[in-house]
Amino acid sequence: MHNNLHERATEIIGRVLDMEHEQAEKYIAKACAGDSDLEKIVLELYSNIKEDDKREKPKDETRQESRGFSKSRIGPGQKSKTRILGNVTQVLFGNKRGRLLSLILFLAVVFTFGFVIRQEYRKRIIELKRQEQIAMLNIHYKSLEQWISLKRELLSDLAENPDIVYAIKHLDSLVLKDPSYVAIKQDPNGDSIYNLVNSVRKAHNVESLTFVNKRDPQFMLVSGEGLSGMNKMASDIRLGPKGYQYYLKVQKEQDFVFIPPMYDSDRFEVIPPGIQAATLCTFVQPVRSKQGGLLGFIAIDSDVENEFSELLNLSYHNETAETYAVNLDGSMASKSRFEKELQQTFLLSNDTTKTSVHHIMMYDPGVNVYEADGHVQEQVEMDYTVIFAELLKNVTSETGVFEGAVLTPYKDYRGIDVVGSWKYLPEYGFGLISEIDVSEAFVALDYFDGAFYLFLLLLIGLTVLLYNSNVRLAKFGKKMKDFQQLGQYYLKQKLGEGGFGEVYQAEHTFLKTPVAIKLLKKEFIGTDMLDRFQKEVKVTASLSNPNTVRVFDYGTSESGQFYYVMEYLNGITLDKIVDQSAAIPVARVIHILLQTCYSLAEAHTKGLVHRDVKPMNIMVCNQGGLYDTIKLLDFGLVKNVDTSITQQTQINRIGGTPMFMAPERLRDPFNADHRVDVYAIGTVGLYMLSGQYLLELVSQKMLSGQETLQGGFKQQLIERTDVPDNLKALLEQCISFSVDKRPESVEVIIDALEVLKKEYPWTRQDAKHWWKTYDVYN
Repeated sequence: MHNNLHERATEIIGRVLDMEHEQAEKYIAKACAGDSDLEKIVLELYSNIKEDDKREKPKDETRQESRGFSKSRIGPGQKSKTRILGNVTQVLFGNKRGRLLSLILFLAVVFTFGFVIRQEYRKRIIELKRQEQIAMLNIHYKSLEQWISLKRELLSDLAENPDIVYAIKHLDSLVLKDPSYVAIKQDPNGDSIYNLVNSVRKAHNVESLTFVNKRDPQFMLVSGEGLSGMNKMASDIRLGPKGYQYYLKVQKEQDFVFIPPMYDSDRFEVIPPGIQAATLCTFVQPVRSKQGGLLGFIAIDSDVENEFSELLNLSYHNETAETYAVNLDGSMASKSRFEKELQQTFLLSNDTTKTSVHHIMMYDPGVNVYEADGHVQEQVEMDYTVIFAELLKNVTSETGVFEGAVLTPYKDYRGIDVVGSWKYLPEYGFGLISEIDVSEAFVALDYFDGAFYLFLLLLIGLTVLLYNSNVRLAKFGKKMKDFQQLGQYYLKQKLGEGGFGEVYQAEHTFLKTPVAIKLLKKEFIGTDMLDRFQKEVKVTASLSNPNTVRVFDYGTSESGQFYYVMEYLNGITLDKIVDQSAAIPVARVIHILLQTCYSLAEAHTKGLVHRDVKPMNIMVCNQGGLYDTIKLLDFGLVKNVDTSITQQTQINRIGGTPMFMAPERLRDPFNADHRVDVYAIGTVGLYMLSGQYLLELVSQKMLSGQETLQGGFKQQLIERTDVPDNLKALLEQCISFSVDKRPESVEVIIDALEVLKKEYPWTRQDAKHWWKTYDVYN
């Protein structure tokens, strides 16, 4: 369309848009005044606009609007979704009230969802802590059983020791003769018997070793450390009620027996002189003769403050975690981890010599004992700690539950907030409690809560900022829409970006014609790039070949950016086709090269050289069902053959793509000989046939042993067997390093390709089949 014809048609359409249909037709006939070409164009445009307004064919509209300059496309489904999203956005954010309600709703949903997640996370952490506490108790229980098993093995060895068997047999025979035990005390061999037993005890590294009569709870021999002032042979020791119960058990079972931690005041009726009161674990084993007869019992003791307590705290896996044993009367049966600190409190009467074993009771003191100056209340007024109360309730009930956990914070015997687990050992008659301070147990929850509330705070802040931003956007919405107006065109979406220009999809404000607009970047305003940009417009507009992209209009935006308007192409660049195709058919290669040469031929005829022919600048299009229509793009580096014209490109700047650039241009950037385009045609042909750049092909051949481009080397660049020799020869001639050996002009290439086209035709059906198979853009 000529510019004058275009302007007249636009003016007439602008006047008749608001008229009735019959009135508009009369006005168009009158305004055209017998100009049939003008009237035909105006009527077509008017009919298209009215059809768009009535929206009688939405699917066709969608297809028309989805035609693309590049592979960025909006399909029918996407456009429908976009329209729905736009309507929803308008309802939610279109006015002040909607924005405020949306803000409140958004915060409510996020807060609710956040607190639900937080609660579930807390439950999971607490459950993991419960499992960890129970697992820790089970580890201690297994360690305790292993320890008792080792003691049993030790006693078995002692019971079979010949010296022990001899000694207890000798003492038992004296008791049979004299049940009053006077014979043992007066036995002239008493010292040697004691020394013999004591040497065995020391050899096995045992704290104490005791012989007990099998008939009554009388101690026949007592050996061990710290027995000064005590009769070692037939000592007058009377068992207390609790100690006597265990003796009866030993006498009945006549097997290995473990006596759990017991304080001496419970063990003996009167604590014997020469013994420092302590809490001991006792292990008893029967001694038998070779014939199997029972001779008596041997027993060893272990101070609870040593092995037993260390066993329960083999590893302090946290700073405040501890495991201890308790009796059902509420007394602590092992050493507390915090004994030294407790000795400075009223719990141990501020006595640095007093131990926690037997003296610490499972009472809740009601205060932090480290901070209290003295008793706040008497023990009779105190309640048991929550965990011990639960242990006692379950053990003494008929439920038969012997383990559990308390994960709700409670006060322990120190008055500190803790959580813990418990396990009762009915076979031993005591329980185990494992506790850890709340501040350490749930430190992960503290970190999570801190992060959670910080997130909510940030969310509120960001939401407020978003709300304010939305208000500002609403205020400046009209101005933003005005920014999209470029002359008579409305920018719709960005299609691509080059080194100095950006390409947008747009449409004519009145005619609704889809176009592509190339806009010079702001940073190049006032530079030599502006000259190049303007030159590209003028050169492209001067070319009319169907294989050259058409330019409709140009202008300058309000911000001073130069732009030009060109046709909106539905297609794909040649490099993308090469990337996604296994091998381009020879007929199609000829077809593409031929149409590219048609475009170049017109330019060369007008004394212009493209200088940047490459696959990225060759668009393979589908124009109204005319498949594989070739369009040559980007005439920004075009040069006039007349080198006397002032050079507009800065010195030492080489425009173009080196992979497709003739060697002479690398030496002379201003070279404007039309044969640089001939060289580029050859490299593009090789690229289509091999899928590789010429430089890659040459490099592969060089690595395989070839050193030059002489002889038959160039003939080996194309390894496909389906490529005819005359096409190979043509491309080899085009890429010759010697300018004089290349085809004289593009016309020569055209003649050769047209001959080849007859032998290798690329029909419309061939092209249509490819587009249906590979076109991912429609």
